[in-house]
Parts: sequence; structure tokens; C-alpha cells
Amino acid sequence: MNVWFKILILNLVCILSFSCEEEDISYDIGAYKVDLATVVFDNGLHSFLLDSGESLYTSDQQWKIEKDQRVWLNYSYLSEEKPGYDRVVKVNVCRVITQGKPLITNQETIDIFRNDPVYLRSVWLGSTYLNLDFSFDFYSNPHKIALLMADIQQISDTIMLYFRHSTGEDLPGYERRSYASFDLSEILGLSDGSRLLFVNINSTNYGAKNFDLRY
Repeated sequence: MNVWFKILILNLVCILSFSCEEEDISYDIGAYKVDLATVVFDNGLHSFLLDSGESLYTSDQQWKIEKDQRVWLNYSYLSEEKPGYDRVVKVNVCRVITQGKPLITNQETIDIFRNDPVYLRSVWLGSTYLNLDFSFDFYSNPHKIALLMADIQQISDTIMLYFRHSTGEDLPGYERRSYASFDLSEILGLSDGSRLLFVNINSTNYGAKNFDLRY
């Protein structure tokens, strides 16, 4: 179905030990932090906007990234200051992650979507993004994911979203960790902490469950 978003299959071995939540750990590269961020361009140079609203400047422009892409970012604070930015950082690792927007459709379509389980590590709201950290069993064929919403939900104060994953024709293989980020800005409205968001996810560790978040 053309409504599916393909999971971006990357070599994720180097990030398997990191959480997508902010961390402060000391290894051979020194103290570093890990976050999801949005790529921003200013006068042809890229910088990063964290979901917290903090802006990060880097003089290292080697990363092949585009405006508005969502990235997994491993970075270290530097002592320098840059006007217009909250922090100057050294980017240790920058990886583009899977991103998309929810597909608004009818409930009948949602019910027939394939719903293979993932191993869920975390699901959270960051700014207007729904972020997921999960693993799946991968051998060779691309998997697909989608985030669905019933059209009737657009007029409700409570939002119900459905995360769907398809293994396609892939065989059992090795665990792959992935991140996905869905832009909900067109359906969330203003944040006041009172709007309830449910995300239905089928996982091997929690079963098929609705996770509730507030916006």
C-alpha cells in the first residue's frame, strides 16, 4: 500500500547501547549527550533544534543533511558562545531517522492494516513530534511503518493514533534498533497540557496497548 512509510534500514550497531533520552555519560570522546533534533539551515549552514526548544550551533558542516530532517544526535558541549544560539557543540554522530506525518483515514482502513509487533523501548512527545524508539527482527527485506488516525478524531479533544508495522516478506534474522518521528503539528493545536493523546502500539514486550500522553 502506498500509504506506508519505509523504515530506514541503517547500520545501527554503533548506537545500540544509547538511549534516545538525554544522557550525560563519559567515554573516550568525553561527556556527551544524545537527543533527537530537527535540522535547521541559516545562511547555508546547518544547526540543530532540540524538541525542548534549545538551539545548537556547530562549526562542523560535514554532515550530509537537509532542512527539516529529523536526526539522532550525539554531541558534546563546547565552551564557545555563538550569538543567536543556546549552545555551541561538537557533533560526534548524526544519523537521519525515519520521519513522516499521520495518515488520516477511516476506521475500516485502519482495521485492515498489517500490525506486526515491534520491541518497544520508548514512546514520547517532543514538541509537536511523536517519537518512538523500537527494535524489530530484520533479515534482508525492508520493513514498513505508518501512523494512522481516524478522520472522525479531528473534531475530538482526545486523539487516537495507531502505529502500524509490517515485516513484509522478511524472514527472522537479527535485532535492529530504529527511531521514528512523526510530525503532529497539523492535528495537535496549541499545547496546554490538557489534550489527551492515545497511541496504539503492538509490541512483544507490552502486547497490543494504548499508551496515553498529554499535550
